[in-house]
Amino acid sequence: MHRASVRAIAVRLIEAHDRASTIAPIAATTPGFDVDAAYDVLHEIERYRVAQGWRPVGRKIGFTNRTIWPRYGVDRPMAAHVWSHTVQYAGAARATQSLARFVQPRIEPEVVFKLAAPIAAGAGALAVLEATEWIAAGFEIVQSYFPDWRFTAADCTAAFGLHAALVVGEPCAIDAANRNRI
Repeated sequence: MHRASVRAIAVRLIEAHDRASTIAPIAATTPGFDVDAAYDVLHEIERYRVAQGWRPVGRKIGFTNRTIWPRYGVDRPMAAHVWSHTVQYAGAARATQSLARFVQPRIEPEVVFKLAAPIAAGAGALAVLEATEWIAAGFEIVQSYFPDWRFTAADCTAAFGLHAALVVGEPCAIDAANRNRI
């Protein structure tokens, strides 16, 4: 895609976010819009948000549950940042999250973890656990800028990975003493 097209789509999504409004699915209105182009749009949005003072504090991976792919018309997981503006930590095992600024919000339970070390591509579960500093229960508020949650994998990838907010519960440190019990 041309840089101008990527920038125009990024602006549409940023405006939809900032106004809490819906837009037509991008893939339905932009011939050739695919997942690679969606990541270009997402990177443009990330550059814009960083320039606004947003700070990436982690990553989310969406659509890891393959059983829901047909319901949403996606065919793969996707990744996006979570931001200092969108993450809160539950104090005393309690949190409140207003839904007023979100579009068609839904809640998803999450397993949240912080890595202490990089993970090699193709690493197994034990390698991931060994690289994990802590783990916590959490919930994510996801949202769809696309009416009735109708979109393609490219649409939801470009749209911040559908991320709206993340609430992180009390972290439980992973160390040599408890790693073998998990």
